[in-house]
Amino acid sequence: MDIVTDSRGFDALEGEWNTLLDRCDASVYQTFEWQRTWWKHFGEGNSDATLHLIVLRRDGEVCGIAPFFVERVRTLGVLGHRRLLFLAQGPSDYLNVLFPRGEEEECAERVASYLAEAKHLFDVMHLEDLTDRSVSHTHLYNALKRRQFRGEHFINEYCPRTTLLGTWEETLATFKIDNRREIRRRARNIEKNFAVEYEVVTDESEAAPKIDEFIALHQSKWQNDGHSGVFAESQTGRFHREVATLFARRGWLFLAFLRANGTLAASLYCFLFRDDLAVYLTGNANRSDVFKFSPGRVLTAFCMEEAVKRGKKVCDFMRGTEQYKYELDAKDIPNWAILMYNPHSVRPELRYKLDLLVRSLQRRSAREWLLFKVVAREHGIFSKEIVQHVKTRFRQNVADGMLKAKDPARATHLPTADKRQANGQQKKSDS
Repeated sequence: MDIVTDSRGFDALEGEWNTLLDRCDASVYQTFEWQRTWWKHFGEGNSDATLHLIVLRRDGEVCGIAPFFVERVRTLGVLGHRRLLFLAQGPSDYLNVLFPRGEEEECAERVASYLAEAKHLFDVMHLEDLTDRSVSHTHLYNALKRRQFRGEHFINEYCPRTTLLGTWEETLATFKIDNRREIRRRARNIEKNFAVEYEVVTDESEAAPKIDEFIALHQSKWQNDGHSGVFAESQTGRFHREVATLFARRGWLFLAFLRANGTLAASLYCFLFRDDLAVYLTGNANRSDVFKFSPGRVLTAFCMEEAVKRGKKVCDFMRGTEQYKYELDAKDIPNWAILMYNPHSVRPELRYKLDLLVRSLQRRSAREWLLFKVVAREHGIFSKEIVQHVKTRFRQNVADGMLKAKDPARATHLPTADKRQANGQQKKSDS
């Protein structure tokens, strides 16, 4: 077993990492390209983050990797604790340890034994978005429980996926008849009223400038709607410019645009990996003339059809339960979380839950202020609309706050199964 704690050691793993990846039920977010680039932009230079890759070996060859880092956190500048997290936790829709098929239980036991012996490495382990495509997370949780770690294993998100068949017509035939008709109607209507052009970017030379075009569109829409947007921090844009170029080099980038009368109307930032088209983010223009024709949904159907032509078997919409995904025949697949407390730490649960509550309050406050400014800009600060907005948001925030106080580690936005099918939540733009 090796423990890698510096970037030079990380770089030396590239060949062995990708060889191991081929033997694992993994996602594009577990590739060396994604993980190493994330650490470059968000880990290196961060004095509160320490790389901690657990590299398992058998006869000198890598047979498993647990890609962790340790983050030192102070709540309100006073209460401190150490969190063990996955690399790239947050922007990645799927994460997991890299254990080969058929060897998951053995590898989990080795990693859990190491973590039990490293008594003072961390206070809290919080691993999120563990993909359901691998059983590794279940074996890891059980192995940690046997070593006296306290905690839970629970669903933290849903990722709708649509099965793609041999042709687009065969795929559409599996959809509900109303949804099938609507897909075709939207395409006809937008093409009747506009000169529609589709563009798919996969080439390395175009990746950086085209991802900039996507970022600008995405940010414009979200900020206009009162949200900060995924790319609010400049380092996020730098990360995606580099990773998009690396992915294009490997044939994994699929960046699509729809133009109406020569002007950009919608875009999709996707990945092609193994059998999947993975839809990562959407971007839609603030165009009143085209909005009612749902260019985003038209483009999504186009991308699914293109994926079928390329032999893909799944359209993975990933995190979020927006309604449009179910209209495209998506079925929910859960993402899991492991939350464990080190038995050798002093009151880790209390300290961590307090930190989660404080962070949640800070994020919610920032988001509500942005929404307030949008409503005030549109209707005036002393309007009846602003009064109604404040009342509505106050009630919602109180309800969410009560849920969060009961269990700070769990998301408050997860709907029931019925609501996921009928009332998709708007986490990503879909029109």
